[in-house]
Amino acid sequence: MLALLVLGSVACAAGTRWERPGGTDADRKRDETDCAGLANRDRSVPAQRIITRPGGRTTEGVELVTVRDFDAGVFDECMRSRGYQRVPAAPPS
Repeated sequence: MLALLVLGSVACAAGTRWERPGGTDADRKRDETDCAGLANRDRSVPAQRIITRPGGRTTEGVELVTVRDFDAGVFDECMRSRGYQRVPAAPPS
């Protein structure tokens, strides 16, 4: 689901779309999905955790949590490497 949200926001950025001569919508959707997968970056970061125990006692600690970032530059480069260009989006019919 996250990939679809990211994909939609990247594909619609600034009123443009990706196009490749001779490419079909199915090709573009597949390539956007593949490139979005490459652009998603999981990384671990430390996060403070405070646990309240029964009786009101608290315990503090640090644990690693996974954060997902989206690298638009990686996505763009991937699409370009597959022969796509950004073109103005067609106005709604």
